[in-house]
Amino acid sequence: MTMLVKFTVDTGDSVLNNTFLFKHGLNYQWHCTLNGLQLGKQETTLAPMIPQFSPEEGQMKATVKLIKNKEFLSAESSVVKVKQSEEFSNLQAFETSEVVSTAIAMIVAIGSGLAAQYFTNPVFGSWRDYLNLGLWAIGVDQTKNAWQVFQNYSSWPKA
Repeated sequence: MTMLVKFTVDTGDSVLNNTFLFKHGLNYQWHCTLNGLQLGKQETTLAPMIPQFSPEEGQMKATVKLIKNKEFLSAESSVVKVKQSEEFSNLQAFETSEVVSTAIAMIVAIGSGLAAQYFTNPVFGSWRDYLNLGLWAIGVDQTKNAWQVFQNYSSWPKA
């Protein structure tokens, strides 16, 4: 379980935020903590932003040094409460079409494979029977994969 937090430096002045010096002329040295313990190593970026992954829930905080030549300015973030996302779960990694097509393929493979290879063979159990049943399942799986590829190319682009 990893959660993503993005820390950014903001001056409070939109004109200053968009200057070349602020966006590209400084080095940003980041130090992040989670529940008071250092999280990873100190990172240096060339932009006023850093993504940080949190391995667990808790309170995260970042300290940044803006460095130009040998001069620096430090800033500290407020505490960010990191918790498990309610919008993204393990099951949401799969699209509905993937789950439905896999379920249909399983039903077709089990039903047609058993009907063609098992029920018609009174002495089922030789290595050839198992090989035929395995090849049958592979064929159904590849048909399902081709169906998913064609479905992706035939649908409208997602906005």
